[in-house]
Order: sequence, then structure tokens, then C-alpha cells
Amino acid sequence: MTIQRKIKIIHVVPDLRKGGGEKFLLDICNEMKSRENIEFIIITLDGTNEYKDISKDLNLIYCNVPIRLSIKKKSEVDDAEFVKIVNSFQPDIIHSHLYLAEIASRATIFPTVKYFSHLQGFEDRFVPFSIKTLLKKEKITNYFEKEWLINRYKKCNNNFFAISKNTLNYYSKHLPKQLQKNITLVHNAIPFERYFSAIHRKNTDIPIRLISVGSLIDRKNHELLLQALVHLKKSNVDFRLEILGEGNKRHFLEKSILEKDLSEKVFLIGNVVNVEDYLKNADIYLHAAKYEPFGLVIIEAMAAGLPVISLNGKGNKDIVLENYNGYLINDENSKLFAEKIIYLLNNQSVYSNLSNNAITFAKQFDIKECVNKIIKQYQIVLEN
Repeated sequence: MTIQRKIKIIHVVPDLRKGGGEKFLLDICNEMKSRENIEFIIITLDGTNEYKDISKDLNLIYCNVPIRLSIKKKSEVDDAEFVKIVNSFQPDIIHSHLYLAEIASRATIFPTVKYFSHLQGFEDRFVPFSIKTLLKKEKITNYFEKEWLINRYKKCNNNFFAISKNTLNYYSKHLPKQLQKNITLVHNAIPFERYFSAIHRKNTDIPIRLISVGSLIDRKNHELLLQALVHLKKSNVDFRLEILGEGNKRHFLEKSILEKDLSEKVFLIGNVVNVEDYLKNADIYLHAAKYEPFGLVIIEAMAAGLPVISLNGKGNKDIVLENYNGYLINDENSKLFAEKIIYLLNNQSVYSNLSNNAITFAKQFDIKECVNKIIKQYQIVLEN
């Protein structure tokens, strides 16, 4: 028997800066607002919103929750404003997204509320204790925060959504046994129709149009792509690479582009609101992140019909299937990246097969089915 009344949910997120987790939350909520049995609000701990285009129809509430967890002194999470909102809205579920939202929403445990966490982007906070933990203040602080949070998870019998098999396996090892049974695998998803492109590309276009999407930060590893392009240039391949995203590595990458004489080939576009338009105008998607919990943008690229060439970032090995929708490169081998690009350029039938397979594969990750799974898990937990 399923619950017939409306399920009331509070989603909590640190902010709405550009990022995969933030965008995924908004896609979930835009789909949820069409469901008659769901009522929700979104609490942001920071008023920053770089997704005004896709959040304009959602009920956003800014709530300041000062957090100070201390090893020496009494820890303080000033959640008075948050508690006031919860008491007013009377939710059945509090669903947190990203690390600071975990802490802010677990300081006060409401006995009638069921708690869910989306496990995305804070694996480093759950590294087991070791001697190395004692060598850096940051690691000691992270360990203390983890223990504080796990105690709260136990108190509320927290439920978890893992976004990939890699994430599921990781937390199945690092969460206490009593919580491991509460982890459910629900892959990240996209609004498929927004990204889908029915136009069949001819990758023999000159120049070949390459694209990569991700913040300009160390983990995204864009330098590896620039090294691959040097190999392409030596092979007399005509290409254009657009990199979408912003971050603290911009100056470094601009300098590297100049040094490698790629200024007329590589373009740092910055943050854009219409990622789908750029994907639909590209031929191949490149992804070099050293670690990727899932790789939502990879699914977006596949929906647009792009074969993917990606470094193995652990979580993305669930979705980049060798010789089916792309190629997964296990080592930081820039020459191999270049060779895969050239191979697709010279083999139109292979390119077409990978492109068609990418679209078929991406359909499995439509946001509608993802939200169905999330709501079903809400109902199971509420009924129990």
C-alpha cells in the first residue's frame, strides 16, 4: 500500500553556484513540482544563485545557519532560523544535498521527520582515521566533523541515496553497519529532452568540434586535454575545443594554452546557462577529471549524441562503456586521448554507432524515472 496524501519535503543545499550537485537538485525539483502528491521547498544556506533560469519557478528560501564545530570548545550550529522554517512547514522528509547541508540540517533532529542524504561530492570527509589524520589540522577537523555527523545519522536513522556503484561501494565500507542497510542506489539523471539532439553528426566536419564541461579546478584536470591537443596538432588534425566552466585554474590554463600555441584552437568559454546548445553543436565530448562521483555532464553529452572519451574517474565507469558509447582511459595518457579522437575522425561508421548508442544509453537516465525511484523510496521509509 502506498501513501495517498501529499508528501512534504524540505530540500537543503549549501548554495546554487554552478555545479553538478546543485543542478541535479534543481532538475529533481522541477520534475517534482509536476507531481500532485508532492509538496516541497528548497532551503539554501547561501543566497548565491547561478541557476536563476531553471530555478525561477521553484520555492527557494534563504536560511542562514552559522556553523562552528570545534574539537576544543563546545560545537555550535545556530540553526534557530532553520528550526523555525521546519516547524512552520511541517515536513515528512528532510533531504540534504552536499556536505554543509548535511551539518546544517542534522543539528536538530525532529523525531517525526525522515532524513535522506544524497551522497555526492564529500567522500573525502569519510576517509578512515589513520596516523596521517594527526599530521594535518584540516584532516583532524574533517575527522571530528565526520564523527559528529555519523552520530547524528545514527540518531535519526538516516537514509542515503548513492549516485553510482562506486559511491555505493565506498559508503558501504565507511558508514557504520547499522546505516549501511539504508543506502539505496539511484543514479543521477538529466531532463533528457533538453539535451537530446536528433541531428546525425558527420564527424568528418573540419575542424572537428570537441567540448569539455567542468569547473576550472585541479580535480577536473583540463591540462591533460591540452596535452592531448598538442598530439593532435602534431598529427595535422584540424580541431576546435570549447571548455565550459569557471574556476581558480583559469589563469594557469590560459598560460598553458599560450605556451602550447593553442590560442586559435582552444577557447575557455566560462559559465553559460545554455550548456545544451554547446553540446548539440559539438562532435566529441572529452572528460579528464581525476575523480568523478558520477559524471552528470557525461550523460548530458551522450543525450546530445556525443561519443565520450573520458579518464577513468571511478564513478564514471558506470556510464562510459568501452566501444559502446565511448572510451574509458585508465591512465593519464594524453597520447591515447589523441589517438581515440583520430580513430573516431577516421571511422565514420564507428562514430555513428557510438553516437546512436550514447543517445540510447542516456535515455535510461531521464529525470522522470529518477524522481519515480526517489519518491518510491520516500514512501517505503514513511510506511515503515
